[in-house]
Amino acid sequence: MPGIVYVNNLNAPDWELLRHVPSLQFETGKKMPGNYWGRVSNGIFNRNQPCEDQRYAVFIDGEFYNRDEIWNGLNKSELKIPNTDHELIHALLCQNIEITDILRKSEGSFFMGINDKLLKKIIFGNDRFGLRPHYWLWRGNNFVLAPEVKYCVAQDFYSVEIQQLSVDEYFNYQCILADRTFFKDIYVFPSGSIGVYDYKDNFWNTRKYWSPEELYTQENAISFEDAVVDIEEKFLASVRKMFAGNYRFCIYLSSGLDSRQILAAYTKLQLSRKIDTFTYGLENCRDQIFAERMANIAGTNHHKIFFPGGKWLKEVAPLHTKLTECFHCLFHAHNFWKIDESSRLCDVNISGHFGDVIMGGSFQKWNNKSEASTYLFDLFRKSFGIGYTNLFEYYSNIKRKDSKASDLIESFKKAAKPFINMPEHLAIDWFSLEFRARKMIQYYFIHNRPFIEDRVPFLDLELMKSIYKLPKDYRKGRWLQIALIDRLNSKLSSVPWDKTNLPPTFCTIPYRRRQIELFMKNTFKLVFGKKSVEINKKYADYENWITLDMSHWIREVLFNKNSIVQNFFNRDFIEKIVNDHISGKHKNLRTTFKIGTMISFELMLQQMINEIDV
Repeated sequence: MPGIVYVNNLNAPDWELLRHVPSLQFETGKKMPGNYWGRVSNGIFNRNQPCEDQRYAVFIDGEFYNRDEIWNGLNKSELKIPNTDHELIHALLCQNIEITDILRKSEGSFFMGINDKLLKKIIFGNDRFGLRPHYWLWRGNNFVLAPEVKYCVAQDFYSVEIQQLSVDEYFNYQCILADRTFFKDIYVFPSGSIGVYDYKDNFWNTRKYWSPEELYTQENAISFEDAVVDIEEKFLASVRKMFAGNYRFCIYLSSGLDSRQILAAYTKLQLSRKIDTFTYGLENCRDQIFAERMANIAGTNHHKIFFPGGKWLKEVAPLHTKLTECFHCLFHAHNFWKIDESSRLCDVNISGHFGDVIMGGSFQKWNNKSEASTYLFDLFRKSFGIGYTNLFEYYSNIKRKDSKASDLIESFKKAAKPFINMPEHLAIDWFSLEFRARKMIQYYFIHNRPFIEDRVPFLDLELMKSIYKLPKDYRKGRWLQIALIDRLNSKLSSVPWDKTNLPPTFCTIPYRRRQIELFMKNTFKLVFGKKSVEINKKYADYENWITLDMSHWIREVLFNKNSIVQNFFNRDFIEKIVNDHISGKHKNLRTTFKIGTMISFELMLQQMINEIDV
C-alpha cells in the first residue's frame, strides 16, 4: 500500500508486507542507525525519493495541488521552483521555513515525512482532510508509523488486543469514531496535523495545525445568481488544477450530480486533452444509461463496466480487505472491480467524492428541533448506521458483557464535542467529512491507490470558503449545484438524474420533456404490459447478490469452526440474520449491511492471523 514507513527498529518487518501488487516499489535513503524508513510508491506522483542532504531527508506520499502558491508565498531565495514536491519541501526547509508554515500554505492530498538529522527527529504532516491514512504505535521504547494497521500489528514487541468500543462503533456506524483502530494502542494519524518523533529521547506527540472553523467567515449578502457565478469561477479554477501534469486522466462517471459537475467543468474549460470516463453498474441501470449520454455529449472515451452478478465480490474480497483493513465494508467495493484494467488507461481519477457534502450540505437534513449532538447521533444511526433497530438489539446479542450502550453513546458525544459550537451548517458538514467521509467513504481511494491516484476538486479551500459565506438556504435541495451545472453545460444538466429520474435543471423545456416521456412510458406499460428500457434503478444489488450468488460463501466464512465473529456475537444471532435474509423473510438494506460488516470484519481478522500470525 503506498505511503511512508518508519520504525525505530532495524528488526522491523520487511516492507513486502505492504506490497499487495507487483507494481509497488520501496524507496529509501541513507541508512539511519537503529531506524528503518522509506516510502512505498505506485510510481505516479513525485518519483525518485527521498530528497536528502547532510541534515534533511524528505519523503512525500501524494502531492500538492498548489505548488506555485506555496513556493511564491514562502520562498526567500532566488532559486527557481523545484521540479518535485519533495524537492520543494527540502528547499524551503533549507531556508529555515517552518514545517507548520509549509503545511498551512499547502493544498492537496499528501502525507510527508522529514528526518531532521541534526535534531534527531522525524517530522510527519498530512493534508487538512487526512486523505492518506497512516497509523502509529508508540509503546515503551518502540515507535512505528505505516500506511496500514497490519504493519503495526506485525511488530515483534506488539501483543494484539482488540478494542471492543471500536468494534461496537464499526458494527453500528460502519466506521470507528475518533482516531482509534480495532487494535489497542494503534491510532490513525489525525487529519490536518503534525507529528514529531524524537528518536534520541524516544518521545512522540501530535498537534493540529488547522481547524475547520477557519473555513467560516461572516455571511455574504449576495444574490443567488451572483453566488452561482462566483462558485463557478472558484470551481473552474479548482478543476483546472486537477488536470495539471502529464498524466492520463479519467472521471468515474455516475448519473449523479458530483461527477457530472466535474465533467461539465471539463467541457467548459475546453481542455485539449481527451479523457476517459468509466461507469460501473448493472446493465441497463440508470447510471449506465444516463452516464453514457453525458459521455457522448462531452466527447470522452467512455467505458461501461458491468457487474457479473455478485460473484465478483468473492473475487475482489481478499485484495480489497488487505488494502482497506475493514475500515471500508466489502459492500462498498463497487469501483474496485476490474481496477487493474482501468489503470492500463489512466493514472489519475478526478473524483466527485465529498461533492454532496460541500455542494449539498449535510445540514439540510437537520430539523432544527434538536441540539447538534442529538442530531449528529440521529444522523449517524439513521442515515449512515448499520440499521440495528436500537442499541439494545445490538448489545443483547454480543458476548462481551462488559460492553455497555452508554459507552457507545459517550464515545459519540466525545467525538461530536469539538463541532457543537460551530455554526450549524459547518458543524454538520465537517462532522460528515471528518467521520463518515474520512473514516469510511475515502477508502474508495485507498483500495484504488496501488493502481491509480485520485484528485478531489471539491476539497478546495477557496471554493469551500466561498460556499460557507453564502446564505445556507442556497444549498437547499442541491439548488446551488443544479444551477451551477446548468451554467457550466446545460446539455449535461438536461440528462436525467438517477435519484429523481428527471433532469437536474432549472430549464423548463428538458424538464417537461422528460416528464412527458416518463408519462408516455408508464402509460405504454399499463396498456401493453411492457417494461421500459430502464430496467434497473440501482447500479448495484448487494441485497439480492447475498441471496443469489454469495449465500454459500457467506455461510462458509461466518459459520466455519474457526470463525472469529462468533467470538463477538452469539452464533444464533448471526445465523438468524443470514438465514432470514437469504430466505427472503427479512431481506433489506439493514440486514445487507449487518452481513456486510460481519463478513468484512471476519475477513480482516483472518488475514491478520494468516499473514502475520497474530
